[in-house]
Amino acid sequence: MLKLKQVGSNQTSLHFPRGEVFFSYETPVAARIYDRDVEKVATKEKFSRTTSRHVNSWLGRGEYEEVEAKSFDEILREVMSN
Repeated sequence: MLKLKQVGSNQTSLHFPRGEVFFSYETPVAARIYDRDVEKVATKEKFSRTTSRHVNSWLGRGEYEEVEAKSFDEILREVMSN
């Protein structure tokens, strides 16, 4: 079941059965994947300082892997699939 959660100002997460996708403003920038022992990933693409703070707050500083945009898109598809 899909569930949208307001995390903070300009921050939301969309929950899927296989994980969560985190949005800063309207951009997906991080994810948690449940069936990989809660693997945490973020895109390497750089955004504003505020978005970086959002990601660090949601994932925890230094506790996640940064991946290229193409790999991040593949991870998002994996999380959103059934």
